[in-house]
Amino acid sequence: MRKKDSKAEAKYSSDEWYEKNKIFSFDELVKAELKLLKACLAPGGNAERSSSKRYSTKEWAAPIFERRQAKGLPGMISLDESCYGKRVSNAVPRRQWQELVEDQPHKEIDVENLHLVQSLVGRSIYVLPLEWWYALYPMKDLHVVCSEDLRYRASRTMSNVSDFLGLPSFDFTNITNAGIYNSGAHTGYDKITEWDKTVYVPDNIPISDELRKEYMDFLKPYNERLFQMTGQNCDWYEI
Repeated sequence: MRKKDSKAEAKYSSDEWYEKNKIFSFDELVKAELKLLKACLAPGGNAERSSSKRYSTKEWAAPIFERRQAKGLPGMISLDESCYGKRVSNAVPRRQWQELVEDQPHKEIDVENLHLVQSLVGRSIYVLPLEWWYALYPMKDLHVVCSEDLRYRASRTMSNVSDFLGLPSFDFTNITNAGIYNSGAHTGYDKITEWDKTVYVPDNIPISDELRKEYMDFLKPYNERLFQMTGQNCDWYEI
């Protein structure tokens, strides 16, 4: 935005000005997406209908839909295709932001890497894409790793992965003690970062208590399905 506004007045260069006048807040984006997903993912909603229409007649997917229907299980969902849709107009890149743009037309949402803001909530519904994997492959052929395990129990976690793959036993302690790749805050992608130099990014994005509760209440049944399906809980999940 600063590049586009390079000739603007000096007051336009501050973060505060852009946050107030040009950028939708995290709170606003999450509220808009939650509203969309609640309607789209409702039983019999567009997510179930469009996913069934697209996949239930395919030879490889038809038995999955029939089996889940017979057991009274929720329908299979292809989230990105079903809920977010395509561009609405030049000013509205996704339908979940229609009202935001209409109410605050001076703000911008059509940013690069649109997928990063499109699914702030949806990317947390891990169970929906994983259900396809668990429907197609035996549970014994799938191995789920929580990211916290890689950080706090790295050697043991890597040994578990190695055992799952049927590789010879190996002590990963010296390797994992050396540090971590992709340590956070866009650092360490191509080199090892020592553990004591890893970057901690605090959770300082403002979000109201009311919205946080709404968000957690929305995700809870999906998280319960996830951990029941995989047979394990991650550290970040609280029942």
